[in-house]
Amino acid sequence: MQDLKIEYSDKAPSKAVLTLLLKDAQWTITEESLAGMVSNKPHPDLRTVWVSLKKGADLIGLATLQFPNPEYKVVAPALISNFVIKKAFQGQGLGAQLFTQIERYCSDYGLRKIILESAVTSMAFWQAVGFVRNIQNPKVLFKLIPHKK
Repeated sequence: MQDLKIEYSDKAPSKAVLTLLLKDAQWTITEESLAGMVSNKPHPDLRTVWVSLKKGADLIGLATLQFPNPEYKVVAPALISNFVIKKAFQGQGLGAQLFTQIERYCSDYGLRKIILESAVTSMAFWQAVGFVRNIQNPKVLFKLIPHKK
């Protein structure tokens, strides 16, 4: 697909933009959950990066990535949340492309593991891109990130 680009930002998209994207993908959202997603209060111990997939100026996919602030020098996994692709663009491999860019970003950043919690409807996608279910909690999946040489 032509004209795709990935953007990384420390700032969440506006509530209006996020609402349109999530409703388009048929997510059930509440005002409270939406407010939590776009909170301007960063967690003091975590870095949050919003990863956007755009076709031209149109936001067609989005994910949130959180990981420990680098100054803490701790080995901890990155957490993916709010991973969404617009309905009209689902089933075209764009989710896999977005995830591949997130995985590269994590590898470049020195992170070695990604975790997420998946809905049953998304489980096959996450397993297809290499995630494995956690034995203690089957809704939680993880993937090890290969070391860059």
